[in-house]
Amino acid sequence: MPIEKNYFQISPLNDNPLQSSGANGVAGGFSFKESNPIIKFSLPAVEKMLETRTLVLSGQFIIKQQDTDEGFRDPNYANMENDNGASITKEVACNIPNHGGVHNVIDKVVIQTKKTNTELINIHNYPAYSSLREAYTNNDEDYLWGVAPNRSLAQGNHANEVNRRIQIIADKTAQDLKTNNNRELGVPFSIKLDIDLFQSGNIHLGQAYTNGLMLTIHLAPDSSVLFQRFRDKGNQAANDLANSMYCLRNLKLEGRYIVPTPAEMKAYQAQIPLNSQLNLLNDIHADQDNISYTPQLNSVKAMCNLYLDKDQTNNLAYQQANFRLPVGMKQVEHKKDNLRFPFTYPLKSQPNYESLVELGEGSLDPSQMLKRENIMGDVELRKHFERALLGGTESKRSSANMRRSANNLEFDYRDRTNGIYTAGNAAVEGTAVAATSGVGNQLYPELLGLGVDYTYGVGNSLNYINRDYSNTVHSGVNAGSTLLPVDRRNKSELVQTFVKYNAALNLQTLVKTM
Repeated sequence: MPIEKNYFQISPLNDNPLQSSGANGVAGGFSFKESNPIIKFSLPAVEKMLETRTLVLSGQFIIKQQDTDEGFRDPNYANMENDNGASITKEVACNIPNHGGVHNVIDKVVIQTKKTNTELINIHNYPAYSSLREAYTNNDEDYLWGVAPNRSLAQGNHANEVNRRIQIIADKTAQDLKTNNNRELGVPFSIKLDIDLFQSGNIHLGQAYTNGLMLTIHLAPDSSVLFQRFRDKGNQAANDLANSMYCLRNLKLEGRYIVPTPAEMKAYQAQIPLNSQLNLLNDIHADQDNISYTPQLNSVKAMCNLYLDKDQTNNLAYQQANFRLPVGMKQVEHKKDNLRFPFTYPLKSQPNYESLVELGEGSLDPSQMLKRENIMGDVELRKHFERALLGGTESKRSSANMRRSANNLEFDYRDRTNGIYTAGNAAVEGTAVAATSGVGNQLYPELLGLGVDYTYGVGNSLNYINRDYSNTVHSGVNAGSTLLPVDRRNKSELVQTFVKYNAALNLQTLVKTM
């Protein structure tokens, strides 16, 4: 048992306090658009251990207008209950991702030791992996009153109803706050950074070890965090989000130091295991396409492949955290050194959009079905991705359910020219949607990918030193099929692959073995 535990609270080295701006505006803080997009924290060299399980990043989250510095406050949100129509306000249109919440403002995390400035950890594309893991360990009920909505401001499947409310900040005049930099401005958050180094036990900060740490957080562009409620907002100029931005204030790194006993110090292991991930990028441009990597890692546990439409990143018109399978998914073959492995057969989505009907002639037409999810037979693909993401196990509290898929497909198939087919309501089929209405609600994002797990649930791993991983996907990408959603049928796909692997870091020699 340690001698004592000491609480600490550290401000950024480059802190930028929030300031009043104009009658009701605020300026300063940390943001990608206006102020420093890089946040630096210094953990001092002390003869203590960092208790990583208590380490959190806390602060307050604000969304405002860049030109006026005005936050979203009363009376600006008089029509915030409207989901559609000519009176949609910025508060309704502007949203943050359903999963991950404030995690999505972090683009990259770098951790260095003060002993030699050696880079210990460098995580790219931080929010994609962390938000998916959150979604697969929290169900719809958890997102009502669980840890995620209270700490990271994530709203899950309820975002369509409540997402806009986390953006409303206090009104200075109505609530007599005196100044715009009052501590009540902004929505509080407190997140545990999803970093392998902070999940591997306590870290010694003494001179014989790391001699202190430097934590650098790179913020993501506003266009990869914020997005409009409808992918096609019609002629509603009031919904334009180009002028909207997020900012963070009162940032603190909080946690506890442990003062170990001599016996604990003697038993301390300098080499710690890391459950790491490597992010790689690729793309597919055809209905039969192949990607390939040579990871150069000797203990790979899984491959998780995420797919985004070519115009889905850094685009205010789309939610970047909407991880759908390649449009018109038919099958995937995972390979090692160009041989199918670990499955000697293709993993199929059956039925799919080209499947033939059992009786009669022709194929199924998902655009004319009431429940399109029933002909997207991706259960096997879902299970393998879930196991790859969660280390060989299946989720017990997941938000990746069929109701989410049903809603996502419903809004994917909506388009302004032809409206949406609704069984039993022929008047809707083929009817154009008015320009004053939005089309394609994006607050029901998918949580899917193509994955392969090498642990088999018992801790196995594979050597990928001078070995190739590849997969071949058969889908409807860029095929132009009229059976697929009009907004996706002629697009290429960006592939974000997370290679999960075992590593070890020696805190004395600062050598990382992968």
